[in-house]
Amino acid sequence: MRIHAFKTRWTLSGIGVCLVMLCASPLAHAVAFVPCGGQPFAFKDAEINVVILPYFQAGQAQHDLNGLGSQLALLVKLDTLYRAMAYDRWGIILLTGRKEECNPEKIASDLIPSMIPPGGRLIVIWGKLYQQDENVYVQTFVRFYQAPRGASPSKEVAPTFEVPIGENKFEGQVASEFSFPPEQLPIQVMQDIENGFEKSVFLYDAPDLQSTKSRLPLDDFRKCDQCHDALAFTVDGRKDGWVRVRKQDNKVGYLLAQIPEGMDLSQHLSELLFIQGLMGYERYTGSTGTADMSATEVAEKALVDYAMREGSEQEPESKAGALELSGLLRFMRGEKDASDAFDRAYALVPYSSDIRNCAALFRVYRDYNLPDRKIRAQEIARDFVAAAALDPSNSMVLQNLESFYDLLLSPAVSHKIDLASAINPDEIHKQVARLKLIRANLAKQNAGDE
Repeated sequence: MRIHAFKTRWTLSGIGVCLVMLCASPLAHAVAFVPCGGQPFAFKDAEINVVILPYFQAGQAQHDLNGLGSQLALLVKLDTLYRAMAYDRWGIILLTGRKEECNPEKIASDLIPSMIPPGGRLIVIWGKLYQQDENVYVQTFVRFYQAPRGASPSKEVAPTFEVPIGENKFEGQVASEFSFPPEQLPIQVMQDIENGFEKSVFLYDAPDLQSTKSRLPLDDFRKCDQCHDALAFTVDGRKDGWVRVRKQDNKVGYLLAQIPEGMDLSQHLSELLFIQGLMGYERYTGSTGTADMSATEVAEKALVDYAMREGSEQEPESKAGALELSGLLRFMRGEKDASDAFDRAYALVPYSSDIRNCAALFRVYRDYNLPDRKIRAQEIARDFVAAAALDPSNSMVLQNLESFYDLLLSPAVSHKIDLASAINPDEIHKQVARLKLIRANLAKQNAGDE
């Protein structure tokens, strides 16, 4: 397959711009254009901010792919915007600029903690385009963060969660960064991206391609360093691929968020489903308010759909992450048995201490809560031990193992233990003492490393 040269009518170079949209809610406010290298911007009162960076060319290619990457980033942003309408209290940001300015780690560190408040969530999306032989491929990367509460304000915290079982609390952790399988972009798809961009770069007076329209003045923002509040939208709703937006002057317009004429971007970039699910998980897990259960179902379905897509097994960590997040959404809705999702994730990534830990603790949760189940003490203890063996420095697993032993010693739990798999109380006390010593030594070692 040969690569054709494409005319990129909107070349994003130089200063770059940032297109931001906020879901309509009591939080809605004016938004701004800023470059990657400019003043950091995020919504301080949003529960979740999503930042989308350009897809940059990696390595040599017969033709410059950065223009295509900028077009693709806008379409990814609009598709994400459309899918995000199932949720609330979010902000979506499109950053553009030179590659050296749009470093994902730097963008995140600039936003946390200056713009993301304590406990706030941030998702950063970026990607690369590269040529192999005669073919062009695209690969997407996603990382999510939680701004810390209290101490260490300069560092983001790991995405952890708690599971109460009896009088004990168990803790788990999911991966925070995911890479997705490279997808080949046939010539027709690249043409569709360019054509889709040329339709989506306008603000329409009605949800109709034939209606009066005005081009988003993005070129104007390339010419200045301080273009704040020059183009602002809040989002009122969506229908049939269109998003209804309201400008600062309260006038209504429409953005084409999903490409018409049969092109579904998620058919070529299945990670858009993952992003939709991750955004819902991040929005409602750990939220200070009451979660919208129907919205969590939308997020779970998106994650399961991603995991079922052909090719997702090429990146087992990402597929396992989708399964874990779907299980956590089920747990959040009050389901007592989401263990199958974590067992499937562990089967994909048997070398992960964190994933094996999650599989073990959710089997405990299931067996403790379901009346027809019994806790197989020896089997689960071995699972926690095996998780610790995969990463001896994983203090979370060691704490969970100690909590599990404490749970087994509770008189209120004795009737839930499978007798054939019970552990002698004297052996439990011996193992708990050993665990306390290991954890104390590990804490000293970690303090010395700091």
